[in-house]
Amino acid sequence: MDEPGIWDAAEVAKGDPIKPGEGFHWTWLALGEHCTVNLVQARPGPELFHLHKDHDEVLYVVEADADFRLNDTVRPISAGDVLFIPKGVPHGPINGKKLTVLSIYGPAFDVENPDREYVDPDR
Repeated sequence: MDEPGIWDAAEVAKGDPIKPGEGFHWTWLALGEHCTVNLVQARPGPELFHLHKDHDEVLYVVEADADFRLNDTVRPISAGDVLFIPKGVPHGPINGKKLTVLSIYGPAFDVENPDREYVDPDR
């Protein structure tokens, strides 16, 4: 999966949709030496609030009907928005119906051992 690629995010989401009962669904697109790229589909809710101890993350919003919490800031997000999330910063879609984002992690993410710690949004 370290080959160059060009993807249509809507087609990727349609071909590998979020399953009933899933909060998050990942479709891994590229596992590079220095970064990792995946398409994330989510059903927003406070139970998805999390952080990454060892990875920065950049999100490009493909489709959204959601509010996104980044640390203590909450705001609506929409297609075309770009978010930068430094390692250690709690974040996640907390309200709404759907969210599809292109996610880029640096350094490269180990898909077998995800760097994801869920945290209480009320802390």
